[in-house]
Amino acid sequence: MGWLLAAVAQDANNQFYVVAYGVVRAETKDAWKWFLSNLQADIGDDANHGWNFISDQQKGLLPTLKEVMPKARHRNCVMHMWKNFVNRFKDLYIREVVWECARCTTVAKFKDCMDRLKAVNQGAWEYLSKFEPETWVKAYFSHGPKVDNLTNNMCEVFNAEIVNYRCKPILTMCEEIRCYLMRRMVNHKRVLKNHPGKLAPVQQKRMERLLAMGTKWTAEWVGDNERKSFKVSRKGSKVDVDLINYTCSCNRWQLTGMPCTHALAAIVKRRDKAEDYVHPWLCMESIKRTYSHCIKPVPSAEFCPRSEYSQLEPPIIKRPIGRPKFTTDRKILLSP
Repeated sequence: MGWLLAAVAQDANNQFYVVAYGVVRAETKDAWKWFLSNLQADIGDDANHGWNFISDQQKGLLPTLKEVMPKARHRNCVMHMWKNFVNRFKDLYIREVVWECARCTTVAKFKDCMDRLKAVNQGAWEYLSKFEPETWVKAYFSHGPKVDNLTNNMCEVFNAEIVNYRCKPILTMCEEIRCYLMRRMVNHKRVLKNHPGKLAPVQQKRMERLLAMGTKWTAEWVGDNERKSFKVSRKGSKVDVDLINYTCSCNRWQLTGMPCTHALAAIVKRRDKAEDYVHPWLCMESIKRTYSHCIKPVPSAEFCPRSEYSQLEPPIIKRPIGRPKFTTDRKILLSP
């Protein structure tokens, strides 16, 4: 019996990428400290890389994260917040208000959404106000990761893939997870090896959808010398697009690294290549760097060199009160 801890990232093709995993006896602050300390030793200091984490508010994780990586940013999984919210407030009218607020990409829009909620249900407004906006609202997210995820779905997908391994003995489980990840990385290399184009496949399809939507907007050059500043409008709605700094008033371009529909309207107006305005982390070059290494094979026990140390003894089993449970997992989503 134990807990499987894992740090899962998202690659340029929006697929999960397991950075690290480990098994601990119980989900405690000490266990998270051990895991995060080793994780930081492998991936580098948070102050230099600006790591961002998203989690389900696991027990002991948040205080430990602040202790081990004080410069790292943290987001709450909005699905977890939403489930707690609907359990407290049964009003069907406000069931989706959590998602509506979380999806706001500008501070002004978020405040308007919260004001409407306050007018309808004071208690619901007070409940959501307890959460720092930086942890669950897109408008307050850091622009560094180029990922605007509101949920840790990458972790849930990983969890679904290893469900058949988790109930096995610890060494067998760890080995089978390692082999599964090895096969997965090999498969990604094979599939993406000959992919044409600059963008990762998922990002290319995303670009095509946004280009189609961008035709509904009208871009006008404002007269700057570089001819890269535009006013983009549609049905009375106007935004400012700066193609030099890769920014738009809607904030979506800054959050995702992918030009929004407004920016694409300006890019098409200039007759530029849209791919040239996409952040490098969403391109095939990023995919190649991500999968540039491999998981080394591990021979079975009879082929391993003899160690001078004594054989490891199994850990002492602490039987909790009540019916035994299967191995449980706890994961965090990591992004730069």
